[in-house]
Amino acid sequence: MPFASITGDVHHHIGYSFTKKEHLLAERYAQIIREHEAKATLFVTGKCIERERDFWIKLLSTHNHIELGGHTYSALKPDILHSVFKQFFNSRYGPYFYQYADISKTTNALKKLGIAPMSWRTHSYQGDANTFQILQKLGFTVVSDLIMPGQLRILKVGSLYHIPVNVRPDDAIYIHLLKGDYPQVKVEGRRIKEGIHNSILRGHDIVAQLHPSSMKLLDDFNTLTEILDMLRQHNYTFIKLSETPQLCGTIEDVGALTRLSQGYTPISEGLPF
Repeated sequence: MPFASITGDVHHHIGYSFTKKEHLLAERYAQIIREHEAKATLFVTGKCIERERDFWIKLLSTHNHIELGGHTYSALKPDILHSVFKQFFNSRYGPYFYQYADISKTTNALKKLGIAPMSWRTHSYQGDANTFQILQKLGFTVVSDLIMPGQLRILKVGSLYHIPVNVRPDDAIYIHLLKGDYPQVKVEGRRIKEGIHNSILRGHDIVAQLHPSSMKLLDDFNTLTEILDMLRQHNYTFIKLSETPQLCGTIEDVGALTRLSQGYTPISEGLPF
C-alpha cells in the first residue's frame, strides 16, 4: 500500500503580509488533516516557536497527528547578511559556525516543547554539506531539502536520511501572489493537484510540500481538502516524515554530500524568501 507524507512550513513574520500570524493557519491545517484521519509534518522556524510557545504547546496537545520539525531559526533573515554569506561562502545559509548556532537555537526551541530533534527542512531548501553534518551531530534523523520528481528515492548519507519532495511543490504560489498574477495562482493550484493525481495513478509513494499559508491563500484550504480526499480514495497510508525511512527503501551513501544536488530542482531561486 503506498504512503503519503504531507509537509508544510510555518514562519514567524518575515516581512510579507502572508506571514503575519502564519502560525494561526496551522491550527486550521491541523484540523483538516485530522478530519481526514491523516498525518502531517510542519517545519517551523525557531523564532515562531519561541514567540508563540503557548500556541504550539496547545496545538500539539490536541493534534498528536502533527509532527513539528525545524526550519532554521530566523528564515535566513536579514537578507543582507545572507547575501554576504552567499557571496563569500557560497552558501546563503552561511558558514559552519553560523549554521551551528542557528540550528542549535532552533533545536533548543523544539526541546522546550518536549520535542526531540528528528525532522528538518532548511528554509528555501538552502541546506548544504555543513547543514547536514550539523544536523547529524545534533541528533536529527531526516532532512527534506531536495525536490526530485518521480518515484520516491530516499538517500542515506551517514546517519541522515534525505527525503525529497517528489511531487510539484506549492512554492510558486507565493511568487505569483507577489506579482499580483492571480489567474496564474489558480493555474498553479491545478498543476499541483494534477501532479499529485498523476503520481497516485503511478502508485508512487508521495512526499508533498503544501504550506498552510499557501493553501489558505489559494482557495481557503479547498485544494488541501481535495488532495487529501484523492489520497484517501486511493487507499494511501498517511505518515509523518520521520516515519518514512521505515517504509521506503533507501540508497546508501550515494557519494559526497555535494553530489546530493544532482537531480535537485532549485525552486527556491525564484522565491522572495
